[in-house]
Amino acid sequence: MHTFTTSGWRRLVAAAAALAALAWIAGPSAQAAAPAVQPGMFRVGVAKVSIGPTFPYPDGSIYVGGVIPGPIRKADGNAAPTYARAVAISSANGRSGVVLASIDIQGAFAAVKQGPFGLDDVQREVAPELGLQPSQIVISSTHTHAGADIMGIWGGSPASYIKQVHDAAALAVKQAWAARRPARLTWASTQAGDMLTNQSNFQGMDEELRVLVASDPDTGQPIAMLPNWQGHPSVVPGNELHPDWPGVLDGILEQRHPGAFGMTFVGDVGHTQTNVGGNTDETVGIAKATGYATALADRIDTALADEPHVVADGPVVASQVFFHETVVGPQGLALEYGNADGAVDLYRSDQPPWLSDVNVLGARVWALRIGDLALAAVPGEAYFWIYDRLHAFLGGRELFMLGLAGDTLGYLVAPSEDIPKFATDVNDNLALLLSPTMGDHVMCALVTASRPLGFPGTTAPDARCAQWATDTPVVVGGS
Repeated sequence: MHTFTTSGWRRLVAAAAALAALAWIAGPSAQAAAPAVQPGMFRVGVAKVSIGPTFPYPDGSIYVGGVIPGPIRKADGNAAPTYARAVAISSANGRSGVVLASIDIQGAFAAVKQGPFGLDDVQREVAPELGLQPSQIVISSTHTHAGADIMGIWGGSPASYIKQVHDAAALAVKQAWAARRPARLTWASTQAGDMLTNQSNFQGMDEELRVLVASDPDTGQPIAMLPNWQGHPSVVPGNELHPDWPGVLDGILEQRHPGAFGMTFVGDVGHTQTNVGGNTDETVGIAKATGYATALADRIDTALADEPHVVADGPVVASQVFFHETVVGPQGLALEYGNADGAVDLYRSDQPPWLSDVNVLGARVWALRIGDLALAAVPGEAYFWIYDRLHAFLGGRELFMLGLAGDTLGYLVAPSEDIPKFATDVNDNLALLLSPTMGDHVMCALVTASRPLGFPGTTAPDARCAQWATDTPVVVGGS
């Protein structure tokens, strides 16, 4: 078992001792100026709540999310547990923080027609209880293609189950915030492009496997491990609910690191698949997902065997941009207004601010700062170009990307000028493209959200962002 508590933390302790000795030699004034908080110190809490339904489900059929729209895969069991997970991170003094959450489902909407059961509803209901603003809670989906469909695209689920997922996410967020305790944050990364398959002939992939780790400051034992990876969770088929490789990876990390809590985020998964492919046999799929997750865990442990990067003390800040984009894809509007119950019935709210003036869609992105670490959250399956342009704007600093966060708007294809090329790629990315500039706009909104966070070394944004200069960030948090 790799714990990275021997070599890495011994070096940190030795460095701290050396600094203390220098402070003593320098005299009382230098000692008084020494920082009172150890490097990388924050407060972290974790929680998970089951979203696994009972079968037969009493209120009607639950369908499994997937690729081909329509009620094809009626769920009839739980092949493995599925959860709503949450990790709360606040500054060492507890004055500011964020809660990151991830749900084992194909995707979720900010708001739904069935009632106040969307991701935005979770944020607005829970935030006042925690003394937070709604924008300080970011909820994403693992995008497992063996998760329940609570969006209506693949047959859907009864309103009572959508509420169950909502309630589980809300409870996980509240429990994680209440469970915060002192922790040191570190991160590590490694290149793992050999574990991905590129569906695009014209754009590269994000090949970096990242992990954020919260550890007990006294023992060095992991409290939480948050992997971030780009392989599509579409390995497990069948009619039973399963978290695919993200949930399996969480379990493996928890087994290898006793006391740790795993919560995987998919990153910029646009046009990237795993290297194990799809299949039609559930048993084979589960075995492949387990093998894939095991290989990822091995890569993570190898990266952590070297000295991890310490997240510097600093502010915990959330910056959100709400943007509008005109929907031009007729398929998306047909699904929104068609209400073809029992077949394809898009559950996403058709009320303002989520949809207005017939075809103006509202959505959000987040840029987060935790100490000196940058995170971004996007409402769909982002193309690598979006990550790459934001990474460049941030001067090349380490960047975690949370995909399918706050909403699910399909593929965020970018740059727009390459869409004619992408039409020849062998994938479904353009089938329900809502707007040709959606991906561009998401990238620019991320830049806008990142600007107030005070990261040094930022560069000039892409010139195309000038057309969305009126987008305004809402910033919450601080030291």
